[in-house]
Amino acid sequence: MLKDRLPSPSIKIDTTPRDFIDQLEILARQTGRFKVTKEYEHGSEKRDFLVLKPKVPTKHRGLIGQVITNPDDYSRVKISMNAYEWDPDPVTYEVYVQETVNFFKPLLKKYNRYYNSKRRIHIQPKESLEPRLAPKAKKAFDFFISKVNPYSIHDSDWRCFYEFIRICHEGRAKAYEDDIIRLLYKNGFSEEEARYFADIYYHIRRYLQGNYHYGIEPILDREWDEEFKKNHEKLIKQYRETMKIVTSGKNSIES
Repeated sequence: MLKDRLPSPSIKIDTTPRDFIDQLEILARQTGRFKVTKEYEHGSEKRDFLVLKPKVPTKHRGLIGQVITNPDDYSRVKISMNAYEWDPDPVTYEVYVQETVNFFKPLLKKYNRYYNSKRRIHIQPKESLEPRLAPKAKKAFDFFISKVNPYSIHDSDWRCFYEFIRICHEGRAKAYEDDIIRLLYKNGFSEEEARYFADIYYHIRRYLQGNYHYGIEPILDREWDEEFKKNHEKLIKQYRETMKIVTSGKNSIES
């Protein structure tokens, strides 16, 4: 079963990011609930970190909370939760959200009372984290799904899948390998089959876009019919040899 995608909670702040972290640090120390450390990053991003470790162990081994400045948005700070071992592991969206709220809400309530503020934790809804395709790409993907039997792949199925990839390429779709895994899994593919198809999707997109690390030039749209409507076994073999892809145990799919 696929892991849940986890949100990236944030807080819209009413001061500078560094001042907010400094103020929160003082309040966190006053509660006596945390071991508090603060770190400053000196690289290009120059982020500040407030790290809070509960003094009383929780059911999540090695749990810590972090408040992190965002160099791309000075109106917000990010908050995150990490653990050596979650319960359950992997952690679900629901558990992650609940632990985030339980961890930070009392501290933020203290901040709001002290500074006469109304700061809140913003958390993306679960459904908003799932991948979405542009209309044209979605139409091609839905057509592929309507035709394919994941356990008995035919040449016509491969052609539909290649057509979907071509449309993603032409539309410069920001659909990544993990997005394709999730879309296929949601539509009846096993995790193993979804990963296999997503791997092919990823390497064909790389090939089309050009991968100069491997000395490959971008494929022009007019060359599509010549390059990508050939026998699919030859195509997959070409990608494996060119991109040094290693797969195993998939002969039944390719036949």
